Amino acid sequence: MQGQVMQMLMSQLKMKNPQMFQMIEQAQRNQRNPMEMFKQITNKYSPEQMNNFYSQIERMGFSPDLIKQVKGINTK
Repeated sequence: MQGQVMQMLMSQLKMKNPQMFQMIEQAQRNQRNPMEMFKQITNKYSPEQMNNFYSQIERMGFSPDLIKQVKGINTK
């Protein structure tokens, strides 16, 4: 399930922010955990930014279960 989430997020990221996509892709090649990078990046987001992020991925068609899973990743 986590693989599906990452794949969908990476597809969206590639279209919206190619530079960040390349950075994450590089980290994957170097065996870094991209979910840890996600936590590091979003850890700096304000609660309002995070709510906007969750709203955006909901509009993209992510299921509530997947969104809940992403929220869980960010709070660990």
